[in-house]
Amino acid sequence: MQVSETVRTLAQAISATRTTLSPRHRLLLALLQLMPLYCEARRLDAWEAAILAALPRVNDRSDADTSGMGHLLEEVFEFGRLNLYTSFDSSGTGDCYANLSKLFERANIDCPKINHFTGL
Repeated sequence: MQVSETVRTLAQAISATRTTLSPRHRLLLALLQLMPLYCEARRLDAWEAAILAALPRVNDRSDADTSGMGHLLEEVFEFGRLNLYTSFDSSGTGDCYANLSKLFERANIDCPKINHFTGL
């Protein structure tokens, strides 16, 4: 399975189960769902920049997002960008996804069972 398709699937699963989301969360979900398109366009750097711009500013406490949803979205993003600037690590990606799956389980959101990743 491709990482970008998995990120889109996870974002869609969140959208399907959570109807009340903040504007920032809706924006992040939309950007996460666009990862395969950015991948096709060979502009994952632009995808990463767009999400980083939408995330809370690190040094601004008034912009902090300590919600469970905020944490879950950041973890999906971290999973998506795990291999952006290195050679693809299928085993490490699988381990990261296993941890992410546990977060989804705790949030009562279904996510696909994937044992092997083949690329971005």
